[in-house]
Formats: sequence, structure tokens, C-alpha cells
Amino acid sequence: MKRLTFFAFGALYVFASGDTQCFKERSLECNRQLQNEFLSDFSFCSLQKRVIGCLTKPAIDCDLKFKSLAEKVDSVVGEMCTKGSKLYEELDKNKECIMKGITDRECLEPVMHILEKGTSPKDILKVQKETCRHLDQMTSCTVGKVRNACSEHVVTFFRSLYDPAIELHQRFCEEVILPENEDTFTTKRSEKTALPSFFGPLEFII
Repeated sequence: MKRLTFFAFGALYVFASGDTQCFKERSLECNRQLQNEFLSDFSFCSLQKRVIGCLTKPAIDCDLKFKSLAEKVDSVVGEMCTKGSKLYEELDKNKECIMKGITDRECLEPVMHILEKGTSPKDILKVQKETCRHLDQMTSCTVGKVRNACSEHVVTFFRSLYDPAIELHQRFCEEVILPENEDTFTTKRSEKTALPSFFGPLEFII
């Protein structure tokens, strides 16, 4: 499951604009640095906060079309990782049942058959596209699993965190990933502009 953490979101706008290139370069470099670091703590506020930051910060810095949405997600993550905040306390109180819900492998079944096929830029893009196509199904499954493991009150709290991330995820799918041409990700030269190799807030919490 930890490998899936690095499939956390996507890249940016498919058309060749300066903002797009800015995002791709900054996000890819951020992700590479993160994967080269040794981290023993895989909790949300250690590793996963930084994984999400490799998407939101470049999106904000490069002034993308959905900068405001990235800022919203960044704000939610920041509050959730601030000890003493209401979000932090609520998450800490319910993390066991939430973790049980979001790590249920049944929700990954639509993409499990392609997750282990390779790690080249082209392979990663295929996984990203397949995840995009099943995003609604996987999201509904995850929320359902959290509902089964927790109370309805906890589901409401969980969705206040999860829904903004899914909304951002959906925008990347629609505007970047699905239109991307897989044939441009077949050589080493393409790695300089490849989409970041992380996707899917499937372990977005804890």
C-alpha cells in the first residue's frame, strides 16, 4: 500500500504553455527529491503531506487555472497537521476506523491489474489514465468503506477532507492526464517533462 502513496496526484495542463512546463518541472523535481529521501514515518503529516505538497505548491507557484483549488487543499492539509486544531483532534480521535476504511484493497481492484506492470514514464501515465477513468467508482467505494468502519458523523468529517482532494484530482484528470499522448513518454528524453510519478489520494488520510 505504501507504494500507492507515490501515485498521489497527476501533472498539469496538456497544452504546451509556460505555466504547464513550470508545473511539470517543479512537481517532478519535488517528487524525485522525496523518493530519494529515507523516511520511516509514513503518517499523513510526515510523508503524505509532502507528497500532496509536490502537487499543490507547484500549482500555486506556477499560477495554474485551478490555483484556488490547490490553495484550498493546501489550507485543509495545513490545518489538519496543526496540533490542537479541530481537524487535527478529530482526525486523531478517529484515525483507526478511517485507516481501516481507506486501506481496503477492494477499492483498488479497478487498477490493481496494471499497478505492477512497470515504472517507466509511459507505464505511469497508463496507470494515471486508468485511475482517472475509475475515479468516481474508487471514491464511492472508499467513502463506503469508511462508512462501514466508522459512524456517519465520522464520514461527514472524512468527506470534508477527502472531497477537496478528489475535486482537485478530477480537474487534473480532465485537463491534463486523459488528453496526454502516451507516445511522448517512450524515451529517456521524455523524462524531463514526464508527469510526476504519483497518483491517487487513496491513502489521503493518516
